[in-house]
Amino acid sequence: MTRAAIPLDEDVQALSAWTARSLRESDWRVPVSEACCRELLAAIDWRRANPLPVELLDAAELDLPLTRALAARARGVLDAGVGFAVIDRLPLDGLDQHEAKALYWILSNAIARVVAGAWDGRMLHDVVDLAKQQGLRVRGDLTSQEIRWHTDNGFSCTPDYVGLLCIRPASEGGENSVVSLHSAHNLMRRRQPQLLPRLYRDFWWNRMGEHPPGDAPANRYPIFEHDGMRLKARVNRRVVQAGYELAGEPFDDEGRAALDALFEILDDPSLGASFTLEAGQAVYLHNRTIAHHRTPFVDAPDPARRRHLVRIYLRDRGPRSYLGTEGLARPPQASVAG
Repeated sequence: MTRAAIPLDEDVQALSAWTARSLRESDWRVPVSEACCRELLAAIDWRRANPLPVELLDAAELDLPLTRALAARARGVLDAGVGFAVIDRLPLDGLDQHEAKALYWILSNAIARVVAGAWDGRMLHDVVDLAKQQGLRVRGDLTSQEIRWHTDNGFSCTPDYVGLLCIRPASEGGENSVVSLHSAHNLMRRRQPQLLPRLYRDFWWNRMGEHPPGDAPANRYPIFEHDGMRLKARVNRRVVQAGYELAGEPFDDEGRAALDALFEILDDPSLGASFTLEAGQAVYLHNRTIAHHRTPFVDAPDPARRRHLVRIYLRDRGPRSYLGTEGLARPPQASVAG
C-alpha cells in the first residue's frame, strides 16, 4: 500500500533537532555513580546465588532504585532530549561476558521493554566481525566494513530504541557517529524542497531474510512519516537499493535523487557527532530520530581481544516478537509467495 506524501511543512524545533555546533557533552553523556555500580554488581551477585536465564531478569523485581533512576534519565534523553545517550560507564571489570550481558539486560529492561533482535527470537545480538562481506542477507554488524548512515530494521517493525554495549573496542577504528534526522529534515526542506515529498512515499526495502519462509523478501516503507505529533524516520540506502532488486522493480529517478540528497546532508560535517565506545560504555539511540554510522575497524590478532559489542532492541508497543505488529497482520498458517 502506498502512503500519502504529506511532508511536515515547518522546521522541527525540539532538542532532537541538534547540530554539531549546538550539541554539548552533557546533552548525551549519562554518568553512572559509584553507588549505582555497586547496586548493579550486587544484582549480579544475587544472580550467581539464584541462577536465572538473562531474559528472566527484571529490574522491577530487584531492589535497584539507583539503576531505575539512571534508566529514567537515559529514557528522558532519548524521548525529550537529543535522542542518544552514552552510559558512562557500567562496571564490567571482573565479569565474564555472560555476566556483562546480564548487567546490560537489567539496565536496558529498566529503560524500555526488550524485544527480539532477530526473526529467530534472539534477544541479545553479538556484534563481532565474522570475516563476511555485506550482502543481501549479511548485515554490516557481522563485518569489519564501514556501515553507512542507517537506522536499524527499517524494513520491518522497527525497534523504538537500539542499545550497543561495548565489551571490547577494536584495536583500531570502529568510530561511531550519530546524526539527528530531524536536523537533516530541516536542511532538506531548505536545500532540496522539491525532493522532500518523495521521501514521504514508499520505497522497497530488503528484509535481509529476517522473515518466515515463503514471505515476500521485500517490504515497502517511506523514509519520513509524520503522525501529527512527531516526525519519524527510517533510512538505509544499501537496504533500499537491494529492495528494488528483490522486488524486480527499477529504482525511480526521483527516489534515487531524493536519497542521494538526503545522504549528502547526513554526510555534512556540521551536522553529526562522533565518539568511540570504550569497554563498559553503552549507547542507546532513538531509532526513529537518530541515524548512526560506523567506520571500518581492525581487530587484534588474539581472538580474546577482538572487538565485541552487544546489541539490544527496545520497543514498548506490539508483541515482543521480531515482526511485532507486522506479524499480527500475517495469519499464522498463511503462506505468502516470494
